[in-house]
Amino acid sequence: MKTLIVHHLESIWENAYQQHRHSFEGLCEKLFEFLQENHFDKVILTRFEQTDLEDMHLMYGLGEYIFNVHDYGYGWTEESVEHLEDDDWCEGGHHSEIVMIDELMKELRGEISICGAFDGECIDDLETALNHLNINFKRIEELII
Repeated sequence: MKTLIVHHLESIWENAYQQHRHSFEGLCEKLFEFLQENHFDKVILTRFEQTDLEDMHLMYGLGEYIFNVHDYGYGWTEESVEHLEDDDWCEGGHHSEIVMIDELMKELRGEISICGAFDGECIDDLETALNHLNINFKRIEELII
């Protein structure tokens, strides 16, 4: 099984994308081109407080590839979480005090690749969670902002 996790590619980050000389539209197009050239059995999109594709995702054909959209937050602190279950949280990295271990991560098998936004921030949280689960992954550098 070959899986790609696309982390936080969504319009709410447009201003931050522009600070990095990117745009949501341009990133959708770049991801679509990458997916056309590379085979993945499963493409997962994580979004902040959303569980569906946006119009721009669909306009650029990402609906052909992304069938799994998951809500995945960031910036957690111990005080912000009502119940800290050992298997649902781990110590954070550079970005968050603690990091959520989502069910989708616990089910990952095979070759895992990651991309998305933002390196050293939300990508750090994703990497921290995957490392905590001893999941080997490959960063798709050209698709990480």
